Amino acid sequence: MKKIEVPKPRKGCLLFSVVLLLQLFITILLPATTFAGTITLEHPVDKYNGSVQFAPGRDFVVQGRLLDFAGIPLNVRITLQDEQGKTVRSLCSTVNAQGYTDPALVDVSQVGSFGALAWTNDSTALKNNPSPDLVKDKTLSSNKIVVNSAGQYAAIIFGGMASNSGIYEPGDKLANGSYILRVAALDTNGQEVATASETIKIGVSNMVCARFSPSQADGYPHFENVKQFAQANNLKIMLDPFPAFWSQKATPTSAPVFYENLKIWRVNDLAEYLYAPQTYVIMYNVAGTSATQNVELGGLVYNKFLQNATPKHVVYFYRYDIGDTSVSYAKKNGKIVTKNGALVDFDGKHRTNGYNQLAITRAERRADNIATVENLYNPRDLQKTIDTKVSDGVDLKPHQTLSLFGVVTPLATDSVVYDAASESFAVNNYLAKLHYEITGPGGVVTRRTLRTIGLTRQYKENSKAASLYEFKHDFPAQYFPHAGVYKVKVQGLDTKGEQVKDASAAFNIIVRE
Repeated sequence: MKKIEVPKPRKGCLLFSVVLLLQLFITILLPATTFAGTITLEHPVDKYNGSVQFAPGRDFVVQGRLLDFAGIPLNVRITLQDEQGKTVRSLCSTVNAQGYTDPALVDVSQVGSFGALAWTNDSTALKNNPSPDLVKDKTLSSNKIVVNSAGQYAAIIFGGMASNSGIYEPGDKLANGSYILRVAALDTNGQEVATASETIKIGVSNMVCARFSPSQADGYPHFENVKQFAQANNLKIMLDPFPAFWSQKATPTSAPVFYENLKIWRVNDLAEYLYAPQTYVIMYNVAGTSATQNVELGGLVYNKFLQNATPKHVVYFYRYDIGDTSVSYAKKNGKIVTKNGALVDFDGKHRTNGYNQLAITRAERRADNIATVENLYNPRDLQKTIDTKVSDGVDLKPHQTLSLFGVVTPLATDSVVYDAASESFAVNNYLAKLHYEITGPGGVVTRRTLRTIGLTRQYKENSKAASLYEFKHDFPAQYFPHAGVYKVKVQGLDTKGEQVKDASAAFNIIVRE
């Protein structure tokens, strides 16, 4: 990544518009106004070791609200001071007579030119509720701060990271250490009427890497489990919005709006992982199109962080012990039984290399006349029984269909393509298939079959989620026609069809009446 410097501290704020100057003149002739409102500081909240912390060079977003000021137009000033009390960053908004950033100060002409995946088709909405990176300050291009008509403010503090977007100015990179982030609401005289502050740190963090979906609101509390896991292991989880990733609700002057500049937010996303001494990756629901895969995991593979290939940077993999946040099934008496999953070391041992990259997480058994689809999992399917310890052998009755669930990890490979336009990494070699060899009770191989890795979960009737590293493989009753012990060997193959070292499993299927 190309590194550039960020701007030197800015002194003071820009002048208000002519309308505001007139308003100020009138205000001077009137009795002083008493301000009863407050300014909040809602972001940043990213924490490590109990403190708000960002990786060296990271750009970060500052957000909050102006509350209870009764429509009085106010500007917002943001400053960042180092441990010596020196102001190293200073930003100030320029609002119009209505109290928000004027659309004339917002330039959307280049939206989409930096690899934006999507944005609102309503350009008026985006100009009326803009992402701060779209604000054009003619005197200082790094003065990226906005206030919308709902009293919400947002700003980007530049840390000195690589400039892919063209909006940075030369300046000093934020050094490691502690800083005081301070926000202030300013009246038309430029006087502070409300303030808020937060201590932040610049430094490296140990990270958790995981999808944030599904959540408890969806009925599957993966996001909540990830947050608890991060807290228990003292890992940073990125909860703050990224710069130039702008998803906003409607305001009095704007319809809902979405905009993203991949050249800004994805670089800031990956930076945390490239600096992290340790990264804990949770292999669950990782879609091939997700940022978890194409930015975070892809970046880790591209930079050779896997299998201890890069000194001072290690990666640990985790999974759900039963393959899901929870699994439910119905007993013969109709009672619903639910077993909750727990996040565990991928192969049962806490290690970063030499681990088994294939895990069989559970078996499901259902009557042979109950339909099931390969690599499609419906959590609401209750007509089954489960076995969560496949390594000890799976009991199976004649005329039952067996489904094996499992997960694999990414490979340490050189087959990765970096795309500068989208700041993404296409990993072209991974565990793609599993080869099963089944030996019958007579000691003769009865089946050899090749199955594709790639699971789709149907969380809701009209909602499906694809997972690149998981699978559900179905074996009909005819695979196990006789009573006795069937030995199963599983070997992982990459996209080239070659066997992957440390990607195998072996267990027994015991068929009995």
